[in-house]
Amino acid sequence: MTQNNTPQRQGIMSFYRRFPIISTILIMTAVSGVLCAGALIFMDIWTHHGSTSKVPDVKDMSFDQALNVLRDADLDVVVGDSIYDESKPGGTVVDIWPKPGAIVKAGREVYVTIVSFSPRMVVIDMPLTDISLKQAQNYLNNRGINSISVQYVESEFPQMVIAAKVGGEYVTLGSRIPVSSTVTLEVGKEVQPVNIEAEIDSQVDSILSVESTGSEYFE
Repeated sequence: MTQNNTPQRQGIMSFYRRFPIISTILIMTAVSGVLCAGALIFMDIWTHHGSTSKVPDVKDMSFDQALNVLRDADLDVVVGDSIYDESKPGGTVVDIWPKPGAIVKAGREVYVTIVSFSPRMVVIDMPLTDISLKQAQNYLNNRGINSISVQYVESEFPQMVIAAKVGGEYVTLGSRIPVSSTVTLEVGKEVQPVNIEAEIDSQVDSILSVESTGSEYFE
């Protein structure tokens, strides 16, 4: 065995000594080929090449249940978003993407939306007073606050917000309120002018009525 290999080895060494540059290039090419083949095999294993999974329907499951089901389907789970919904328990899965039934590559990430355990807090970074009712409503709506109550109070500035309250407490710059809050806006309405003449006539009629009643009583 050794004797048969000796001439081959001598031939290889002789070729290497005669053509060192070509020999080096050939060796580097062979090594590169081996490395590329190994990398491709590794990538196939790492990316689950050729294997697929069907996205299960995990809506209305608790997050822990959904996590187990999705992992059993060889899928990774990412919480993509959360919403507050008083009608569902916190942690309930309300949406998933890709949609249930989709055929995807095994090991890919799926994104779930769950019900948060408490409402999102909103920081009021703009004064809600001394602005128009429309401006205040748009500001609150843009931050996800949709429950708005309007109470009108007499003011010399009609349609301007006089005060903003949540649960009887004033909302000011920097206040943190739950997105599910009901914000009460006190809005100015035009003060009705007083008719002086009508007021005087009313007072006179009242006095005369009292005097007339008194006279009848003494008779």
